[in-house]
Amino acid sequence: MNTHPSHNVTGLKTCSLRSVLESQQWESAVDLDYPFNDLDQSVVVVGSCNGLMCVAATLTGTIYLFNPSTRKSKRLPDSGIKRPRDSRDLYGFGFDESNDDYKVVLISHGGGGVSAKRNVMVYTLRTDSWRQIGGFPGGVPCNVLGNFLNGSLLWLVCVDNSGPGYSYVIVSLDLEKETYGEVLQPNYGKAHPDLELCVLERCLGVLCTSPKNHIDVWIMKEYGKIDSWTKLFTIQDVARPYFQTLCISKKGELLILFGQHLSIYSSKNGTCRNLVIHNANNCEQMCTYVESLVSPDADNVVET
Repeated sequence: MNTHPSHNVTGLKTCSLRSVLESQQWESAVDLDYPFNDLDQSVVVVGSCNGLMCVAATLTGTIYLFNPSTRKSKRLPDSGIKRPRDSRDLYGFGFDESNDDYKVVLISHGGGGVSAKRNVMVYTLRTDSWRQIGGFPGGVPCNVLGNFLNGSLLWLVCVDNSGPGYSYVIVSLDLEKETYGEVLQPNYGKAHPDLELCVLERCLGVLCTSPKNHIDVWIMKEYGKIDSWTKLFTIQDVARPYFQTLCISKKGELLILFGQHLSIYSSKNGTCRNLVIHNANNCEQMCTYVESLVSPDADNVVET
């Protein structure tokens, strides 16, 4: 989890996901000793995969691979990407199983609307280097962080904002072939909903927010098959507009971060209860990871 204290330095903390989901008592988070915790700048957790976490410093653009379990980390070389003055960086992190390689994707996203060119760089851990690939397809990416699933990174992209509602596509980047594709979406009906991508139960998920502040939770049970989209349930009367979906338990409970408030929604009885985690006030971002001994770099690691 990513917290933002009053003195404007962001910290990383960790706690057991099982404890959060199953315990009826307040849990406590533990501070993570991460690679640049002494720097006066905020960080964003790009993603996690097989116990490795990708973390980026928002001011400098410095990127680290970091194993929270072993506290070993690797600072990535500079990408050399050319950024427009008004640009912001988009990220993705995942595993290329065919080549047994971890990859980080960096997209320079500037102004210019849906037709603007967006440079894309890919870092591979095996070569410890960056290279440029084909430009990101047309449209404005809605999520800064790509969702990793089935060997691909996925972004929700706005391709038309000229009408009364937005038109979206789900763009995929195959990490093995380094080619783009599109994942077809379910039929949301006549409304023009706000959408949010997520990964639930190892499936691609879409959270569809209606103008009446109801959230329909969809999952694609078989990746790439449009007829496998299934609406799991609807969350009624969501008062807080910003949310991040973390996971869903075997009991059908959805762990959601509403703004800076962590909650569990029960799909069985339609109730939502707030959670309190000590030492994790003002939480801005949460990410799940599994404990492992995977090294960020077998030959070049630093102890933190």
